[in-house]
Amino acid sequence: MDPSSRRFALPVLALFCLIAIAPFSSARRALAKPRAADEAPRNAETAKAELRRLGVEFTEDWLIGSARDGDLRLVRLFLSAGMSPNVRTLEERRTPLLEAAKGSHLEVVKELLGAGARPDEGDRTGHTALAEAVEGRRVDVVRGLIAGGANPNRRGLYGQTLLMSAVSLGEPELVQALLEGRANPNQANDYGVTPLAVAAEAGRVDLARSLLQGGAWVNVKDVAKNGPIVVAVLRGHREMVGLLIEAGADVTGSRKLLLAIADREGHVEIRRMIERAAATGPRPKGRGEKGS
Repeated sequence: MDPSSRRFALPVLALFCLIAIAPFSSARRALAKPRAADEAPRNAETAKAELRRLGVEFTEDWLIGSARDGDLRLVRLFLSAGMSPNVRTLEERRTPLLEAAKGSHLEVVKELLGAGARPDEGDRTGHTALAEAVEGRRVDVVRGLIAGGANPNRRGLYGQTLLMSAVSLGEPELVQALLEGRANPNQANDYGVTPLAVAAEAGRVDLARSLLQGGAWVNVKDVAKNGPIVVAVLRGHREMVGLLIEAGADVTGSRKLLLAIADREGHVEIRRMIERAAATGPRPKGRGEKGS
């Protein structure tokens, strides 16, 4: 065979070999990697076998207890074995997610949410996983639950909001996490009290400032027709009164009431602040007033 013929024959031979080998390679890959439909049952049986080896019963109570203890390995095995992440205890109707959130087990919370746990499922009293995380002052768990779809605007007993609870606890990072998660700073309880009013009563200027920056209305009134500034004057929180006035609190319209409260409580400096603010005339309408 002359050199030119050899140059032509070699590529042809290589191509023939590739064509001949291809079907066998495809078959080998098919045998090595089972279909997803075939994988699931085998994984479930493997997970159940591992639970049995560990002496763990495949029961709903065991899953809930594992979530309560923060045992991520067992929780994963239960979920791989096919147990629903939304099982409940019989009496209190507690779910694995509720227990994991109460125990501040962030990784277990993420695992359950990824497996389809319903983030806003409440127990017998309506208490949710997010409420558990707020009460536990766990900012990371709060953020994880909100990222997983939990509603930060669910209301509890007497309309109490999670943001109000965070303000009552005096936790700035918790308040910020809820605001960033789209918690409504103007959502009031059944008595018309807002998170800003709660901050005003406690004298927490830092929390009030965060709420105002997050869109809180300064002149929203409760069922008794009192706004946050009335509460601040009553409690004698001078710095809070100054912040609310600066934010556009209605001093002119409620001047007589505010002065009467300041006089009765002996808040001399606050009385002067109200008089000065009222003398300058109505400020631009603060949020929560008609026309604002």
